[in-house]
Amino acid sequence: MLILRLRQSEIALADGRLDEAFQLVHQHNLASHRRGQRLVTHLAERFVKRGNEHLKAARFSEAFTDGEKAFKLAGSLPDVVALRAAAADAMSNLQRQEQRRRQLVGDARRQVDQGRLDAGSQLLAAAPADVTRVQLLRQDIGDRRAQAAAAIRAAHSAQDRGELHLAAEQIVTAHAADPHDSAISNFKSEIINKLRDQIRTCLNEGHLHRAQDLLPRLHRLETDSPETRELSNILTQLQSAWAHIAATDYGQARITLARLIPLVSDARWIKTVITHLEQAEQAITQIHTGPLAWLNPDSPRSTTARIIPETQAPLPAQPHMPAHLPSQLLLHADGIGSFLILRQPTITIGPISSRDAHDIALIADPNLPSLRVQRIEDDYFLSTQPGSKPKLLTNGEKLELSPRCRLTFAIPNPASTSAVLELTGAKLPRSDVRRVILMDQDLILGPGSLAHIPAHTLIEPLVLHLRQGQIFCQTRHPILVNDRPLDPRHPLPLSTTIKIAQLSFVLAPISADKR
Repeated sequence: MLILRLRQSEIALADGRLDEAFQLVHQHNLASHRRGQRLVTHLAERFVKRGNEHLKAARFSEAFTDGEKAFKLAGSLPDVVALRAAAADAMSNLQRQEQRRRQLVGDARRQVDQGRLDAGSQLLAAAPADVTRVQLLRQDIGDRRAQAAAAIRAAHSAQDRGELHLAAEQIVTAHAADPHDSAISNFKSEIINKLRDQIRTCLNEGHLHRAQDLLPRLHRLETDSPETRELSNILTQLQSAWAHIAATDYGQARITLARLIPLVSDARWIKTVITHLEQAEQAITQIHTGPLAWLNPDSPRSTTARIIPETQAPLPAQPHMPAHLPSQLLLHADGIGSFLILRQPTITIGPISSRDAHDIALIADPNLPSLRVQRIEDDYFLSTQPGSKPKLLTNGEKLELSPRCRLTFAIPNPASTSAVLELTGAKLPRSDVRRVILMDQDLILGPGSLAHIPAHTLIEPLVLHLRQGQIFCQTRHPILVNDRPLDPRHPLPLSTTIKIAQLSFVLAPISADKR
């Protein structure tokens, strides 16, 4: 039987079936026979020869395998040792090259993700062109540059047409695609300066609706400069002056406008409005001191009885209201809970212990990044970092500072532009607040999923809406303030118990340290 196995091994060796011969030698211990020893020597030589051929063809793993088999057959012969060492060195070099290639591609990907397309391209220049990851990354760089170039062309075209608001939108797109391109940065600065000049021109000429339309575009390009903050403050003060006028507080409106004269000295219309307010104030004073004042029931000289229709009960005096409604409110409804209401179009979300103050300050790691949510017309946009491209928020989308700190964005009622943020995985310092309302023009309380504030005790919804800087309630039910009827034409007072139908609630201003 041994001679038969020897013969089978010799035939396999003669036919070049080295691996089959190796298995026969090892399985049947053919090296114990003198004839088998010669077979082993020839087989080892053939493995060395084939291994060197593998080396020359860069098949290093196969070369190392042949060297191992030759070593098991013949031991540490010089040719065997040399083959094994050469194959091992070649495999090690190949692994180091592959590791360097992976590191190179990884570094290039990080540069591209950070918007440094030129740095990413330089790193990829040293990488093999036939690697799939390299090809995909180069394609990504090309797509970003093409997107930036198309946006810049569109921005130049819009600028030539005098449509700076469209040019600003295209600059935002181009800068998001290639934020470190010097040409884009220079053009961005040019558009910013032109937007500022156009807003100032609108303010000087009294085209405030146009200035209000351009300011959000300017904010999308940059928000931290003193010039932009000043323009934003001017518009805010003008809105405040109009709120005072709507509330017939002409004196405070004059003071607010007078403070703006040094900031917009070329706006002659402001001085005209101040003059009209002075005249209106004098006229109102003359009316209050004229003949009609004798009909005032509180006048000591009046002997005329106050005439009240029998079918109408006297309404209580209007509760004292601030001249302008605060931008942050807390609504506490009995049996329902507390809700934070934010009225400003742009809010920030971040850890309460971070360096910056946030509109929604969460109990979270102070090193977590902040989020910025902005309402533009009827849509909401999310920015994760300064200069990043705003993302349009959709109903039900998750806002995540970290895996354990999440909020859910929703627009419950399609007929309303007010939105809600559900604190699904986040906590405010006030543990009773689980929902934040981003109020635009109205807020719905009622049963069902279409309400911003769910109130299952109500049979039909109540609508709170903004008018002239105050909150009014649209309802067919009586409105009771401290158990006294309130004229529906009057705004809802703050820090006072309000009862409507089956609901009792309080609206109160809230400071940043209590949010």
